[in-house]
Amino acid sequence: MLSLKETIEKNLIYDRSACGKVKERFDKVAKPLDSLGKFEELISKIGGIRGSVDVSIDNPVLIIFASDNGIVDENVSQSDHSVTTECVKNIADYKSVAGVFAKKADAKIKVYDMGIIDDIDHDKYHITNKKIRNGTSNFLKTSAMTREEVIKAIEIGIDAAFSLKEENADIICIGEMGIGNTTTSSAVIAGLLKMPARDVTGYGAGLSDEGYKRKIEVIDKGIKKYDLYNKDPLTILQNVGGFDIAAMCGMVIGCAVNNIPVILDGLISLTAAYLAKLITGKNIEDFVIASHVGKEKAVKILLERLKLDAVIDADMALGEGTGALLMLILLKTNILVLDDTIRFEDTDIEQYVRLHEES
Repeated sequence: MLSLKETIEKNLIYDRSACGKVKERFDKVAKPLDSLGKFEELISKIGGIRGSVDVSIDNPVLIIFASDNGIVDENVSQSDHSVTTECVKNIADYKSVAGVFAKKADAKIKVYDMGIIDDIDHDKYHITNKKIRNGTSNFLKTSAMTREEVIKAIEIGIDAAFSLKEENADIICIGEMGIGNTTTSSAVIAGLLKMPARDVTGYGAGLSDEGYKRKIEVIDKGIKKYDLYNKDPLTILQNVGGFDIAAMCGMVIGCAVNNIPVILDGLISLTAAYLAKLITGKNIEDFVIASHVGKEKAVKILLERLKLDAVIDADMALGEGTGALLMLILLKTNILVLDDTIRFEDTDIEQYVRLHEES
C-alpha cells in the first residue's frame, strides 16, 4: 500500500492530445458537428484521462464506501445506524436502486465497510472488511477521527484504486452509504469554504423543518468548536468528516494517479473530490466526471469550484452512486456512436466543417 505522502508525490498525467483525437473521431461520424454536446466533451475527456483514443467501457465498477457517523446522536437524521447496515446488505446483494442500475450498466459492485457500527457477515454479502472502528465519534464531543484514523481511511481508498487497476477496471462509479453523512459532508464543506452552515446544508434524507434547523445548529457548533475556518483541509476532515468521505478522497487520488476515470455521484463524492484537490494541490478535476446536480445546496457550489459540468439535472437525492451509474449508462450509449455509426467517408455526404469555435 502506498502512503498518502507517496501518492501525492506522483505526477498526474492528462493526455490532451488523446482527448483531441477522440474529438476528431466524433467529427468523422455522419452527424452534425458537436451535436451530442457535452457527451462528446466528456467521452473525449475519458480519452485524455486514459491516454488513449479507445474509450470503450467494458469493465466498470461501482465502489461503495460505507460507515456510520457519531453525529447521528444529535438527531440530525430521521434514521439511525441500523439503516446503514440494512442498506449496505441490499446494495451488496444488488437489491437496492444502485443494484438495479448497476445491472443495467453491467457494472460490478464492490462495498467497503469502513466503519459500520453493526457487525456484518462480510463473507456472506461479499463485503470488503476495512472497518477502522464501529463508527466515527460525535464531533460535538470530540474529533470524529484521530489523525491516524483519517490517514488510514484515505490510504484504504488509495489502495482500493490500485487494486481496481490490477483488475483492469476502466471506469469507476463512486458512492457511499452512511446515515448522517450529509451532515458530515456539509460540515466539511462549510469549513473548507468558510461559509455558514445554512448556506451549504440541505435536508438530507427528508428532515422536518425542525430537524433541518437542528442540523444547521449542530454544524455551526462544530465550526466554532474546531475553529474550522482556520484549519487545513486534512484537519477539517479529521474533525468533522467521516470514514466514508476520507476513503472516497483516497479513491479519487488513487484513480487519478492510475489514470482511471471516476464518475462522481452527489454531495458526498463531490466533497471527497474537492478535498482530494486541496490535499494534493493537483488538477484532480481533470480526472473526474460529474454526474448530476442533486438537491443538496452545496452541490452547485462544489461543481463550480471544481469547474465540472453535471449533465443530469433531475433533483436526485438518493446517493449510493445512483447518479454516477445513470451517467455511466448515458456515456456507454454515446460511446456506441463512435463504434457503430456510419462515417462521412462511407456516405455521399460531405464531411461538415467547423466554421467557428464557441468560447
